[in-house]
Amino acid sequence: MKNPGGSPQTAKIKWKETEKLTLEWGGRQARALWEEIFSGFEVGWEGKRVLDFGCMWGYFCKFLLEEQNVREAVGIDILPKWEELSDEWDYQGMENLGLFAGDILEKEEIQDGKFDIITTAGTIFLLSPSYLEKVLNWMYDHLAPGGRLLLQTRTFFSYNGGDLHNITNIPFPQVIFSKPIINKFAPSRSRILNPMTATAFLMLFDRTGFEISQLRRGNGIYQKEHLEMFRQKIWYYSEGDVSTGDIIVHLKKPDLEADLSELRG
Repeated sequence: MKNPGGSPQTAKIKWKETEKLTLEWGGRQARALWEEIFSGFEVGWEGKRVLDFGCMWGYFCKFLLEEQNVREAVGIDILPKWEELSDEWDYQGMENLGLFAGDILEKEEIQDGKFDIITTAGTIFLLSPSYLEKVLNWMYDHLAPGGRLLLQTRTFFSYNGGDLHNITNIPFPQVIFSKPIINKFAPSRSRILNPMTATAFLMLFDRTGFEISQLRRGNGIYQKEHLEMFRQKIWYYSEGDVSTGDIIVHLKKPDLEADLSELRG
C-alpha cells in the first residue's frame, strides 16, 4: 500500500508550531507513545496489520513499520495533518503505510479487511458517548478474531480536563462548572471531556464484546484538599472513579467471533 494522502474534500490545516512537522519531533513523540503506553502490552507486533485511530501526523505508524516490523500500518484522523509535514519524510511513497482523513465509520478505503491490532491514545475522550459506542462497535467488527484494541484515554477526572489547566488555576474545573459556563469564559480553548469515568469506559468496552486483558490506572483527584473541596459536588461517584484520571487498557476480541447484530439493534 502507498498512501493516497488526504481526501480532496478535507481542508488543509496550518500549524503554527512548525517543530511538530519535523521528523525529529515526530520520532520523539512516537517513541514516547511506545515506551509509556504500547510497549507495556503483551502482544506480538511483527507481521501484524495495525490501525492507529487518531493518528495525528502518522509518526506512530511510521515507527511501527520501521521499528516493530508490522506488516501494514494504517492511520486515520479527522483532519489530514500529515499534508503539512516537511519534505524530509515522503509519507506518500512509504511502502505499507496508509494515512486517511475522515470519519472511521465512513471512510471507504478502510472498510474492507480485518486488522490484527488497533491502537488509539488521547482520542476517544473527545468523542460523545453515543458516537464512541459506534466507533467501538466498528473496531470490534474490523478486528480479526483474537485481535487486540490497545488504548489510552483520559477520564472525566483527568487533571488536564479539556486542557483547561492551561487557562485557570482552579483544579478540575470541568467537575465544578457546566460546559456552557466554561465556554463562556474560554470559548476558543476549552475542550470538555465527555462525562465518562473509568468504570463507564470499562463497562462500554465490555458491552461492545471485548475481553479486558490488562488495565492500568493513572491519578485523578488524588490530593486530599481537592477531594474535600469537591466531595459534596461529586458524592455519587465512587472513590475509585474519582481517583482515576486516565486508563491504559488492553482489550481482546474473542477467538470465536459472535454475531452481535441482534444485540446492537
